[in-house]
Amino acid sequence: MNVTVSVALISAGAALFGSALTALSSAWLTSRQLRHQRGLAQDQRLHDRSSQQRQHRREAYEQFLAQVDAAYRLLDQAWQSAPFTDHPNWEAGFVARRVMDETYVRVQLEGPAEVAASAAAVVKSVGKEFRLVERTAVEHESGDLSPAELDSVGRSAAVKARFATTEDFILVARSTLNGELGG
Repeated sequence: MNVTVSVALISAGAALFGSALTALSSAWLTSRQLRHQRGLAQDQRLHDRSSQQRQHRREAYEQFLAQVDAAYRLLDQAWQSAPFTDHPNWEAGFVARRVMDETYVRVQLEGPAEVAASAAAVVKSVGKEFRLVERTAVEHESGDLSPAELDSVGRSAAVKARFATTEDFILVARSTLNGELGG
């Protein structure tokens, strides 16, 4: 074989081998970059999903607290009204509890279980206080005193339960929104 042909074949082989090596290293680097980009995209989607869930929860918790506050305002009016016969806010109280129950369902859906349990305690406390005001009013229909004057001990206990259950809900909800609780 001619030396020139041998040199040409060796040069061509080296060029082909160099091209193949360059192509393989480029493919490997591209693959690595794509895996990294895929990981970043997954992390971003997870972060976006987490942010969206946190925002939905925040809205549900805020709506629930707003409805609880509306129920508390009606309870305050009911406790102070005198004489208490045929109180016009009973219908409004029923509506307020109904709307509060609807927002409570959203809290249950958004979760987590710790927040839903705390919200359930708030709902139970509000219902119990409405029943206490009504029972106090019914037992003393003919008087000129307000239910708060008729049962100051019961009202005081109900208001303490209000603050305790609401504060517990806020603390648990805040922990959830700050990522301290799972769900």
